[in-house]
This record gives sequence, C-alpha cells and structure tokens, in this order.
Amino acid sequence: MSFSPAVSGRGRFSSAGRIFACLLLLAFFAGTAGAGVINQGLLRSTANTEADLNLTSVPLNITEASDVIELTWTPAVTGVLYYAVGTPGEDLSLYTPLANPLDSAPGILHVRGDQLPVGRLTCVIVAGNDRSMFFTIIRAAAVAPTVTGPITSSGGMGIGTVTPIFSWEPVTGVPYYHLLISDQPFQITQDAQGTRVEGANIVWQVITPSTSIQYGVNDPSGSFTNLLTPPLVGGTDPDSRPRYNWVVLNNYGNSPAFTSTVVGQVAGFEVEVSSPFPAPELIDPPTGSVLSGIDIQLHWSLVQGASSYLVYVGHIEETAGGSEGVVPVWQVQTTDNAAAMPASALLQNGRYSWKVIAADGQGFGAISDSSSFYYSLESGTLTINTFDDAGNILQFCTIDFEVLDGPGLLPIGTDDAGYVQRDIPLGTYILHASKDGYTEAVSDPVAVTSGSAQTVQLSLSPILSSIIGSVEDTGGSPVASALVFAERQDGTVEQAVTGVSGRFELILDPGFWTLHAERNGYENSMDRTVSLGAGETVDIDDAGGPLLMQSFSQTLSGSVRNGEGEPIHNAEVRAEFGDVVMSGFTDQNGVFSFLVGNGTWTVSAFKAGFYLDSGPQQVIIAGSGGSVLLTLLPQASILSGLVYIDGSPRHEDGLFVRALPSAGDPTVGDVGAGGVFSFGVAPGSYQLEAVLAGYDSSPIDVSMLPGEAISGIRLDLISNTSALFGTTRTPDGSPLSDVTVTTGDVEAVSDASGAFQLTLTR
Repeated sequence: MSFSPAVSGRGRFSSAGRIFACLLLLAFFAGTAGAGVINQGLLRSTANTEADLNLTSVPLNITEASDVIELTWTPAVTGVLYYAVGTPGEDLSLYTPLANPLDSAPGILHVRGDQLPVGRLTCVIVAGNDRSMFFTIIRAAAVAPTVTGPITSSGGMGIGTVTPIFSWEPVTGVPYYHLLISDQPFQITQDAQGTRVEGANIVWQVITPSTSIQYGVNDPSGSFTNLLTPPLVGGTDPDSRPRYNWVVLNNYGNSPAFTSTVVGQVAGFEVEVSSPFPAPELIDPPTGSVLSGIDIQLHWSLVQGASSYLVYVGHIEETAGGSEGVVPVWQVQTTDNAAAMPASALLQNGRYSWKVIAADGQGFGAISDSSSFYYSLESGTLTINTFDDAGNILQFCTIDFEVLDGPGLLPIGTDDAGYVQRDIPLGTYILHASKDGYTEAVSDPVAVTSGSAQTVQLSLSPILSSIIGSVEDTGGSPVASALVFAERQDGTVEQAVTGVSGRFELILDPGFWTLHAERNGYENSMDRTVSLGAGETVDIDDAGGPLLMQSFSQTLSGSVRNGEGEPIHNAEVRAEFGDVVMSGFTDQNGVFSFLVGNGTWTVSAFKAGFYLDSGPQQVIIAGSGGSVLLTLLPQASILSGLVYIDGSPRHEDGLFVRALPSAGDPTVGDVGAGGVFSFGVAPGSYQLEAVLAGYDSSPIDVSMLPGEAISGIRLDLISNTSALFGTTRTPDGSPLSDVTVTTGDVEAVSDASGAFQLTLTR
C-alpha cells in the first residue's frame, strides 16, 4: 500500500457556498428552486457496486406527478420497488411495496410520479433475498400551500401589528415550507417560456416544518442569516404606505435547493400602524449615477426623533428568462445620516438599488423611496463552468474568490447550465467551487488583466457518505424541528433539521463526527461520536439508538422595554444555562415566553441599534416558572464592518464577531452574507475580533461614545490549518478504499478512488 501526498496551505471553505445559493434564490426563487440533486454519485459508489443488485439508473432531481421514473439494475432479475416517507432505516417491514408499476421487466421498472406518495422517499429494489442499496425519490406535490394570513386588500384596512404571524395550510407529504416576504409587490408569470419573477425584493425568508411563524424570528433551517431584518413599516394613509407581498413554497430537503417550483397564491398585506416620523429622503448619490472607487458615500436627510438608520443596498439582477430581483449586498445600521460603503470589496460592475429606514426607540420605522446607481471598475471577463467528476454539467454551484492580489470579492453562482460570466476587477484569484453534497474544487491562480477574457472549468466530486437517524424525547416521541449538529476534529460544523417524524440526514465527508441535537424547550442531547467511512451511510438508530432530548416544563416569561417603559417588539431574548441556550422573540407588546428547565438561567435581550441597560439578568427556576423585565436602550454605539476570510469578505457557518469589554460579559454580533456585521454595544472600550474555528484572528481595540457609530471596520481571519492530500493503493496500483490514515490524533478515511484528506492545525 502506498500514498502520494500533496500539501495545501489553506483550510476547507466548509459550507459557506450555501449562503450565496440562498441569496441567488431570494431574487429568482422560481428559477433556481428545485436545483437540489439527489442520489449524486450513488451509481459509482462502492456501496452500490458491492450490493446484491447494482443500480444503473435512478432519479437525480425532484419528480413531478406526471414524470416517469426509470429504475434499472443488474443482474437483470425481476425486482419490486419498496418505498417509505422519510428515512426509516433498513427494516423492510417499515416500507411499502409498489404493487402496480407503470411497466416492468427483469432489471427495469417504470414508475409514474403520481403512483407514489408526496414527500421525500427512501427507496430500495428487492428481488427475493437480494436488494439494492437505498436511494431517494422526491415526489413533488402538484399544489402549493394555501396561505391564510395576513392578507389585506390593496388600499383597504391594514393589519394592526408589526409582528404578524404568517400561516398557511399544510400540504400532505410535504416536510418543509419556504416562506419569502418582499417589501414591494412582485409578480410570478408561468407560461411556455418558463417561470419569471418580476420586482421581488426579499426582506425576510425562512424554511420551517411548521405551518406558521412570527415575522422576524431566526430561520429554523439555518439557511438564511436575515441580518438586520427590517421592521415592517406602515401608516394610516393607504395611498402612501408600502405593500408587502409574500408566498409559501413546498420544500423537500430543508435547504433552498429543494424548494419546489410549484407556485400558488402571492398574498399581500399592508400595516396600519402609524410611522413615528416622516420617511428619510435619499440625497447622494443621485439616481442613475455611475460610480467607481474604493468607497461610496451614501447620504440621506436627518429625521427628527430617529434613534438609528438601517441602510440596505442590493444588486439588481436579471436573467435571460426575464426575471428581475434585488439580491442584498450590504446592510448597515448607523446613528448618522450618512454611511461609507466599502464598494471595491463588495460590488461588481452592475446596477444597484438602495433605501434607508429610520427607526425610533421602540423599533418602529419609516422607509424611504428606493434609488439606484451604477458601479463600474476596470476589469476583465471571467467565464466559469462547473461539472461533476463524470463530466456532467453541475448546476447552481457557488464560486468563492481567494484573493492573492486585488480587492475582496463576494461569491457568485453558476446557473442551471453550470455557467456564469462576470466582469472581475483586476487582480489574481484562486477560485473555490462548492455545492452541498460535493467536495470543493479549487482552481490554479487566475490573473485578471484589463480587457482579458478567460474561462475556468471546475470539477466537483460527490460526497457519498451520510449519517441518518432520529431525535426523540425521553418518552420515545419524535422531536421535530430539532437542530442536529455534526462537528469534526478540525472544527468543521454541519447541521440538519429534523422533520415531523424526528428524522434527519447529514451528507458528510468521511471521518469522525460528534453529533448532538438542540431545540427550544428541550435540554441538549448527549454527544454521540460516529465513525463514517467512505461511501458509507450510518444510521445512528442502529448503533446506540436515537439522540434523546429531555423536554422542559417550566415557563420563563417577561417583557422587554426601553428606558421610557415602552415595549420593544421583535427583540430576541436568550436564556443560557451551561451549554443550553433557549430563545424567543417579543411580540408587539414586548412580551415573550418559552420553556426552560430548573436551574439558574442567564437572560439577555438583543435588538439591532439597542443595548442591554443593566447587563444580563439571573433568573432562578426551581419547580415553577419565572419572569424577568429586561431594558434595552436605543442610541447604542454601533460597530459595523466586514469580516475577511483569507483575503475575501464572506460568511462561514459558525462565524461571529465578539466585542470584549474591559469588564463584564462580551457582546456577540452575527455575520451576514458577504461577511457583513453590524451590531450595537453599550458605550465603553472593547477588543473586537472575528471568531471561527480553524482560523486565527487579529483583534482591534475600539472606544465607543454613547450613540457613536464606527463603520468600515475590517476584521481578518487567516486559516491556521493546512490540508494533506493523498491516495492509498495496492501494490499493483489499484485504488484502495476505506483505509484509515492517521497522523497524531487526526484521522481520515480514503474514498472509493483511494483519495483522502487530512486537515492539520499549524
């Protein structure tokens, strides 16, 4: 046995690519939805070739009711399709045999979509005592959810709350729902030319297994950061207040890539809550301006009574099919009526829109009209194509730029033909292509010169390993909407959300992974370490049983108010006890409640532009519930900027910014797409740093006056890991799979081609 190593001086980009896919989706969700690939690499996997029945044809995409699925296998014997909703494991008694396929012959079955139930199905071909490996069929529903509220007529009576609960009817078999809200009306047109979305400017979106959710809460799936979610703005004059549109789409994989293209009702509503003051007026840059340079100065009118301003900049994207939408690029909060946007780090050549919301001491606001400008830099043209390792087009991959020389660049994404072309600023870059379920592909350095035109082709290999299982409470009932985290030794963290049956699936690289589950109202499960081989699927239910969670029964309630005693809506309240964190959001009356267990809980409240007056409160829960009053003060000192990872501004799972005071508890800020952060702290002196496993930070010192805003902060993270690549082979040179390679306490397992990767800390 031998291996041939090659050393790379950087760490893996993890699942940051999923962020750009989400951003692309929010502008063109009808065009990019349904891009999720199933059964990737299955036919070439060792598990398939070593099975009794070797699958040679399985579906790779979502199946509609009228579609015909062809299933083939060798040897060509008569087989029966068994299926089950979810991932019930390998016990065939939990599966249903398909009695009447469309047609069948030895080694082949044809099944029409409407012969199967709606949902994400686990399937297997059975011939006597022989069976194939398990595979997936996603059978899409023919109808979208029916929305139930809020819905108001245009120009009629609006809703009387800025924290509405969105609700819809369930669709049988659908495990998740994707809710999107636009702050301006949009239209969806479906005809012979396809599906077009016009006018969408998505301000908040979530994927949830529930059929209702309050505006502004965190996305249960973890797909969307929703940094600086804007307050809903209303007024008593129906002719001047904004109208919001929203839609709910079926989702089959708790990821935007598995959102259905079936579109139902686009609902609309208006908010009949008076704005506290007139809307700000945008001053600079004038509409239609053509800009370039390192920074762009945004300027708007001062609004009397506003405690802060929320600024939103988005790229106006268009597709060949005629869709148009706004993809968020930069969001910032400030106490000034001006902001400097780091344009060269964020913008590519194109057209951009921007708007400003003025907010008061309770979080109510008034929104400006939109304006637009053009941004142009000297550049070269870069064409990128993405393929799988068999040479097939690979759709909707995220392209991250590692900067060797030049400005930091936001991610871009390939389309349904695995293609993207962009004008790229002058510089030298290494391109990283990523997609959920695939290993990352890395290019050689690409030098972009003025007027140059280059093509880069990137090939990604499927990840063939997965961990599946269940989360249950101590009474044996399934726990839905639980977050299941898997952490590897190098700090890489992946997550999944359980469906209504409590089942989950994690597609992971081979190696040792430590799993645990979290959910509001429950104690965290115990850790479970799983060894995952190349091409292997491990069901934890068969090796130690489901992850178990103890439900809480005590209620922690209270309210969040400002210094005047007025309620603050949509404030996040967190209660911490050891490693357990429970959270909830306040309603329009500033009231919250959620379940906790016995113990001493540290309770805090957070809202953009506010800071906690007296620090976290200690609440003792002992056999009965507890209550607490939290005070958030406006005019927080606001810290805003970008996190650069290996030279480019971007987001990674697990990334956050921490402000450490000279005394007391730190304040933590979320990081959005493109590495953007903006959060409030109490006046004082802080050490500010970005935190991400596997990276070294460079802290900076800041001193903040009351109501002061510091923007343009740059926080750098440099990988402290390197990757050792190699292959394992037999003496005759044949690839050897499932070999454990170790160095110190770091281990890796070779895949079907004999390849392995060891991630080492410097």
